[in-house]
Amino acid sequence: MNWVMHSDAVLRSCDAVLIDVYEGTSIVKENQWVEFKWEVDSTSIPEALQIYILEACGRGIFAGLSLANDGKNLSLLQNASSLKFNMSKSKLYGIRVDLSDVIDVANSVNCSHGNLPFCYLGLPVGHHRLHGNDGGFNLGVGTGNRKGVWESIVSASLVINSFGIPFRSSFMRNVKSGADVFFWHDIWLGASQCLKDRFPRLYALETHKECRVNDRWISVDGTWSCRWAWHSNPRGRALDDINDLSQLIGSLVLYPGYMDGWIWELDPGGVFTINKLSKLLDSTILGPNVMMVNVDWDSWVPKKVNICVWMALNNHLPTLSNLEARGVPIVFCNCVLCNASIDFVLYCLLFCPKPILIWRKIWSWWKFNPPVFSSLQDLLEFVPPLSSLAKKIFQGVVYVAIWVIWDWRNRVLHTSSSCLHEDIFAKVQTLSLLWLSNRSRKKSLRWRNWVLNPSCTMSIDSL
Repeated sequence: MNWVMHSDAVLRSCDAVLIDVYEGTSIVKENQWVEFKWEVDSTSIPEALQIYILEACGRGIFAGLSLANDGKNLSLLQNASSLKFNMSKSKLYGIRVDLSDVIDVANSVNCSHGNLPFCYLGLPVGHHRLHGNDGGFNLGVGTGNRKGVWESIVSASLVINSFGIPFRSSFMRNVKSGADVFFWHDIWLGASQCLKDRFPRLYALETHKECRVNDRWISVDGTWSCRWAWHSNPRGRALDDINDLSQLIGSLVLYPGYMDGWIWELDPGGVFTINKLSKLLDSTILGPNVMMVNVDWDSWVPKKVNICVWMALNNHLPTLSNLEARGVPIVFCNCVLCNASIDFVLYCLLFCPKPILIWRKIWSWWKFNPPVFSSLQDLLEFVPPLSSLAKKIFQGVVYVAIWVIWDWRNRVLHTSSSCLHEDIFAKVQTLSLLWLSNRSRKKSLRWRNWVLNPSCTMSIDSL
C-alpha cells in the first residue's frame, strides 16, 4: 500500500496540531511549504515521515522542534500518527548533543534517558555503524549455520580478496557535504587506511573522535582550513603530522546540502554493480584469453542452446578429436555421421554432408540463396535482409539448428546408429517455433505460417 502521496498534507496536519494545541512549538520556518511528490511503498509512518523531514532539512524549510515546558509535546506525534506512548517505559537518547540536554528534555516529558551504545532487537546501536567501520568488512565472521546476511557478505568479500582482488579496501567515501562522513573512522582520502590509523598521534589528541568531516574542515571568509579540537597542544612529531594531514586534505571544498556517497575504486566510473564485479572476477580467475570468442546471447532460446553455440564457436565441444587431444584413448576418430573425415567441431556441424542437407533446407525454408561459410563465426555473423524482429527470430533458428545437429550426432554415437536416418529438419522447425513463441513477445506464430514462410509471420507491432 502506498502511504502519503504528498508530504504537504502530513506537515499541514502537524501544523494544525501545533497551532491549536501547543503554543510555543514551531516546526516550520516562515510558513514555507514544499510539495514532495515521493511515494513510499510498504513502509511505516515514522520511516516515511523521516524521509520528508530529511528532505525539508536539506531545503532549509525545517527549523527544528522547540519543546514547550508543559510536558505534553510528544502528544504531537501521537495525534499525527495515531500512536500511543507509555512514557514510563520510554527512553530518550541524544545523538551528538550533550548528556545534560538529554536529561533535561527527558525530565520535561516524564521519561527516562539512555546512553549510547545500546541494543535494539539484538543489534548494537551507537557503538559502531550498522556495518561497522570501514564499510563493515573488518567485522569478524561467525561460525556455524546461523550466519546473518552481512556476515555472509563479509565471507564473500574474504573469498574475493583471496583471488588477488582488493575488494575489501576498494570502497571509499565520496565527500560532498561531509556531514555523514566520519573524519577519523571513514576511508575518504584515497588510501586504504582511515585517518585514525594513518595518524594515530593526532587521533589520540582528538577530543571528539566521532566528529564528521564538516566538523574539522570549515570555510572562513571563503578560505577552507582545519578546525582542530585537541586535548592538549600538539608538539614534536604531532606538529609534523598536522602539516602532513593538512596537505593531504589540500583543496577540498564541501558542498552543504549535498549527500555524501561512496566510490568503488575498482571501476573507472566509481560505481559498483554485480555485473562489473562478475566481469572482474572472470578476467582475474579465468584470464584474458579463456573466454575466447564472445557469442551474442539469445534470450529467446534456452540456456543449453546458447552454451552449446558458445562451446562450438570456441572448439570446446567434446568431439572425438578433442577428446583424443585431451588424453582420452579413442580408437576411432572419424566423423560419427559420415565416417569420411576426422570428427572435429567445424566439420561435424557445418561441412559434413549430413548437416549440409539440413542447412540447405533451412536456407530454402527462409527463401535465401545458400551462402558459403568458411567458419562457424561466419555463419553466426551472417546478416539476412530482414527486419530487426525477423533477424532476431532467424538467429534463434540458427542456434537451435546447431544444438539439434549436435544432439543428433550424440544420439547416433551413444544410442543407436538407426538415428542416422532421421530427418532432423522437422525437429529444427518444431523446437524453434516452440521456444521462440513462448520466450519472445511474438505470441501469434502459427504452425502453418511458420512452415510456409517464417519471415512473413513477423510484424513490427509485436515488439
